[in-house]
Amino acid sequence: MSVPGVNIKLDGQHRIYRPGEILSGQYGWDVEPPAAATKVELSVLWRTEGKGDEDLGVHFFDSIDVPADTDAAGVAPDREAVREADGAADRRTARFATQLPNSPLSYDGAIVKVAWCVRVRLFLRDGREVVAEKVFQLGNVPKVRVREPAAGESSTKKPPAASVPQDDALTSPRRKAAADESAAREAATDWPRRATT
Repeated sequence: MSVPGVNIKLDGQHRIYRPGEILSGQYGWDVEPPAAATKVELSVLWRTEGKGDEDLGVHFFDSIDVPADTDAAGVAPDREAVREADGAADRRTARFATQLPNSPLSYDGAIVKVAWCVRVRLFLRDGREVVAEKVFQLGNVPKVRVREPAAGESSTKKPPAASVPQDDALTSPRRKAAADESAAREAATDWPRRATT
């Protein structure tokens, strides 16, 4: 039994898309008898990878039910799908287009990554699924570079503390109020001891 094939081709030659741009292309599947496709799903989605919970969001989704009759076009009449007659193989193609959202942008960070792709899932009558993905980039966020510690420098070094204004006109009233509050608390907790001596 041969493995069914699924292919995805994006229009244009670029793989980096701007928010709001139209992402379009063509996808197809190739099934040899006796395996037969019952359904094909196309998704444009993003997912996170890295530390913490992984997340996934579907931006665009389309589903095509493939009728059991192999002589049929394989899709609803309002869709542009073409069945190619090539021997005994069942080869079909369909087009898609969607306007990309403003976010989330593709991101390749040290702790988390956000990746976009076009995914096609082909469901076969025998219960198997075939999945293909075509990765693309939404936006142009620079890749994060992790700086390696220099020789002799600890990798757990804490960042320098934030500077506190040292202007006496600003800090003196605050310091005095904090000192007064601290002295009042100390006197309140020390009161029973002083009273009994």
